[in-house]
Amino acid sequence: MSITINRRTTEELHKRRKAIYNSFKDAGIMREGAPLTQQGLRDLAVMGILSDPERRLYDELVRIESLLSL
Repeated sequence: MSITINRRTTEELHKRRKAIYNSFKDAGIMREGAPLTQQGLRDLAVMGILSDPERRLYDELVRIESLLSL
């Protein structure tokens, strides 16, 4: 098993975080017609409603937010 480590600046992490949120927004992922919130996205992930690609994006988002201490 090989591990790849990528170094990113804080600015790059913030840009990627915004891009991921925009991709969820563009995909029309909404809960009961309301705009998607951070908690709403977490709920969808926990319930298993996200598709595999969406779940991978969500997991990346969680890692980014952890690195940014958000």
